[in-house]
Amino acid sequence: FRDTAAAADAAADATKSDNSIYYLCAPSRDFALSSPYYEIFKAKKMNVLLCYGLHDELLLTTLGEFEGRRLVNIETTDVKLTLDQESTAAETKPASLSSEQIEEMTQWLSMALADKVESVKPSTRLVDSPAIIVDHESASFRRMMRMLERQSQASSKGAASPAANVSELMKQSLEYNPSHAIVRRLYDIRGTNEALARVVAEQMFDNALISAGLLDDSRSMLNRLNSLLEFALDAKQSA
Repeated sequence: FRDTAAAADAAADATKSDNSIYYLCAPSRDFALSSPYYEIFKAKKMNVLLCYGLHDELLLTTLGEFEGRRLVNIETTDVKLTLDQESTAAETKPASLSSEQIEEMTQWLSMALADKVESVKPSTRLVDSPAIIVDHESASFRRMMRMLERQSQASSKGAASPAANVSELMKQSLEYNPSHAIVRRLYDIRGTNEALARVVAEQMFDNALISAGLLDDSRSMLNRLNSLLEFALDAKQSA
């Protein structure tokens, strides 16, 4: 740990929860604090150890524990936290899909994103975001690989593009927020505008990849974003 005070704070916090020290590796503090993975911890006012170095994730994964407490990456399903009932007032609690609707939505997303996901399930930890990717490969490792490939390209004329040799992404595990407005609206339009629903689902998935640091080339989204703009303009004209 570069910041032993932060590690000590996280260790102290562990005594109040489940004897785990939660950490998040991100490019910057601002990125970490706005991360959907951090939402539940912010809502519950729990400490999270924030790390910004490329090698920090490898170090923490290898270390495994600190002062006898388990180190847990908050981008994994090892996080079992949920919002307390008292933390969300009834009048401010957002509407959610029903149990039957959640089952339908899970099946539909699994079908619509069949080539991208290996599993889909509702999340109990998201507050303000529609979806996240969990248990994914290390974003830090992918960033290091891209750096090495750029260096290799710079030293070799005619080399492949910087991202050309980065391994293809495996199918991901997606968790979605049944209370989020995007998810609830997506549920509604599946039967009336299948084309738009699929575009939105794919964009929601890519947004989750961005939050996880796994989207290697954002240009892959351009055609879809243009389609969403066309849908939005068409909807405004017909309103």
